[in-house]
Amino acid sequence: MRKIWKKTICALCSAFLVYSSSMMIPKASADSPPSVIGKHAIVMEADTGEVLFEKASGEKAYPASLTKVLTAILLDEKVRDNATVTTSLSASKQEGSNRYFLLNPGEQLSKRDALYAMMVISANDAAMAVAEHIAGSKEKFAQLMNEKSKQLGLKNSHFVTPNGLHDPAHYTTAYDVALIVREALKHPKVLEAMGTKETEIHTNMREVHIKNPSKIHDNPLVIAGKTGFTRAAGNNLVEVFEENGIRYIAVDMQSNQVDEYEDIQKMVAYAKNKMKLMTVKEKGDVIGEQVIFGSAVPFALAEPIHIPQRKDTAPSYELRTRWITPTEGVTKGQLGGYVDVYYKGKELESVPLLAQANALPPETDLFKKFLILGGILIFLFGCTLLYYRKKSYQLS
Repeated sequence: MRKIWKKTICALCSAFLVYSSSMMIPKASADSPPSVIGKHAIVMEADTGEVLFEKASGEKAYPASLTKVLTAILLDEKVRDNATVTTSLSASKQEGSNRYFLLNPGEQLSKRDALYAMMVISANDAAMAVAEHIAGSKEKFAQLMNEKSKQLGLKNSHFVTPNGLHDPAHYTTAYDVALIVREALKHPKVLEAMGTKETEIHTNMREVHIKNPSKIHDNPLVIAGKTGFTRAAGNNLVEVFEENGIRYIAVDMQSNQVDEYEDIQKMVAYAKNKMKLMTVKEKGDVIGEQVIFGSAVPFALAEPIHIPQRKDTAPSYELRTRWITPTEGVTKGQLGGYVDVYYKGKELESVPLLAQANALPPETDLFKKFLILGGILIFLFGCTLLYYRKKSYQLS
């Protein structure tokens, strides 16, 4: 019996020591930056450009097919919606094009189908056909890409190809990729293509069903994404998450196919913990008044103003009212100005201001205008009549 008690006491003591030791080991905090496999990574809030997580995001990396997002932006900006893109012999020979959809020389695509070929199945031949259609050659298109990168504020990028096939002189950074995707979100057609898992493509030769083989669309919170891979670049992935009114751009570069999605999940979970959506003004809030024909007319917001805000920093936004001076009066619901929303000195959006009452010119003023107009018409009629009378008199 004593032996049993001794064993029981020893077991309890051992368990207590193990428990005590485990309590002394610090657990990973929700505020601790995650460990990711990708060598270059970033999470950026899409509206404000706030960087919420980064790992070597300013260091040079090869973008591979993430390049096609910039090509898609230029396609949207520079090509008419009803244009036709024709595949040249050189475009049809692009290395690494999707084996399920290889373009033939002379094969023609609509602007829409060229965009979806690039975004859904990452077609290298379609990207080259787009470049040649826009600029005439790969080299001239690269000039446009680099000009656009300067406009977007990219800091360490240089582009040589429209599709991202490896070239030592073709490089970017995770931060710059986030800026490119941030611009893509302003292009509804590009955003829709990046958020499409499968669709139909029609050419002058055939009709093809295409499907994105990646895991991008497995997560319901992901509204857009793009993969990229070359041996030199490794696995690259960008995904755009949207939750509770906030959009997060997550980039993972020089990773591997197994870890890149997990990397991004951890990064975005960390970023979400840092953000909140702040309501600055509600829809219908009166911002100011204008005196119109002696009446003080209130103007209210047509939409609410929400700003994504870091939880650990004080709000840093500014509202600037921009009035449209009405000359003919206003009716209720008529546009009378805008509230421009600025975050850290950069404009985020403009929200319309609508009149909340009527303010029309007095009827007497309208009557005077009609009298003046009538007088002018009578005068012109009299002059015309006098002219023809003189002319008929001279003829007689």
